[in-house]
Amino acid sequence: QDIIKAATYAADDVIKYKTKMMVFSERRLTTAPDEKNVISFDDFGNWYNDGGYSLVPWLELIDLSKWNQPQNGDADSSQLQSANKRLRPNEPRTPAVNISDLLGSPTSLFAQGARVGLPTPRSEPISPPGEIMQSFSAMFGEMNESRTVVSFDFSGSSPSSPPSDPTADRGSFHINISEENLLMLSNLVRRTGLAQLSPQEVDIAMMKYTRRERRKHGEDLFVISRDQFGKFIREIIPREASKQFDRTESENFSNYFTNFFTCFDYNWSDLKKDEVNAKELMVGFSFLCAGNKSAKLAAAFDILDVANNGYLTQKGLMQYLRSYLTMLAGISLLSSTKKITTQIRKRLLSPRRHDAFLAVQNGAHWTLGHFLRAFEVEMQQEGMKRNNAVTFEDFAKWYTEGGYVVAPWLE
Repeated sequence: QDIIKAATYAADDVIKYKTKMMVFSERRLTTAPDEKNVISFDDFGNWYNDGGYSLVPWLELIDLSKWNQPQNGDADSSQLQSANKRLRPNEPRTPAVNISDLLGSPTSLFAQGARVGLPTPRSEPISPPGEIMQSFSAMFGEMNESRTVVSFDFSGSSPSSPPSDPTADRGSFHINISEENLLMLSNLVRRTGLAQLSPQEVDIAMMKYTRRERRKHGEDLFVISRDQFGKFIREIIPREASKQFDRTESENFSNYFTNFFTCFDYNWSDLKKDEVNAKELMVGFSFLCAGNKSAKLAAAFDILDVANNGYLTQKGLMQYLRSYLTMLAGISLLSSTKKITTQIRKRLLSPRRHDAFLAVQNGAHWTLGHFLRAFEVEMQQEGMKRNNAVTFEDFAKWYTEGGYVVAPWLE
């Protein structure tokens, strides 16, 4: 049943894409009335290359070379290029592959924002001359040899170095999620029992350790300190479960949670040091909870709707996007090595963290801008004015109808 639903959903998206393209090109249905329901291979190929690949990534596995595992953490350049090539109708059997053809730079839409794909060959850097390709995890710890599963590029969000500081790191900024990150994340949520708790259950537990600050302008703020966060963690992880941890697990899990908290302790926040917005932290924490993608996205939306208005303002939607990105950055820091995990904890408190999280902030802002432009057009078409009141249905509609290409990291 799930397979049928997945296939039907993708097929419907192909039809919607062709219909939209026919409208844009002002084509008339001069043949059969149901021409829009007839898909040629060219239609399918155009849909796939224009974003459909993110809806059906499993089609890439038809190429058996993509099942090959790199040896010693490094893949042969030609093999990786072959594994990254996207579908192109009517192309030669053995085309020359270049960087612009790699899965991960699908359309010009990604030129200034999030780009998702496999790692590019080290021998062919895609950064402009003079720039340094740096990942979030590499800024805070030693680079591991674990294979990168997916990479989100925020080149347009990376802060530029001032001319007076030629030694500072400049260049493309991206968040890499490796096999090791995923393994550690799976181990964390399984061993601690978080994978059995819903976001709503964890939110209720966290709120017991917060204080409420009343603001003259805007919604009230729920704040949690580092000390209270520690008490919250000890409550949601049963003593029976923690007794089963070995020494390495205990130390690593403790550092993982500490690092997650630190990621949300933004430099530009008006809160005191070692205090964070509990609602934003909880949205990030929903990554670790039970439920499918849709359920988690909806729950997180409700968590930020403190006044129960049924909608978020632009400020609230910015918090929504930034919280997910911040947690994704934190997940990219998960390591199986106690030494690296401890090192990351210390470096997260260093001054260099500001630039890293500013890039995350700008990445969320870039995504919000794409949503608001599309949302404004839709409101104008419907003759409505609701620019500062976004419902979850509004956001879900945008995401389903193409927003998933702008914000693939929500997957």
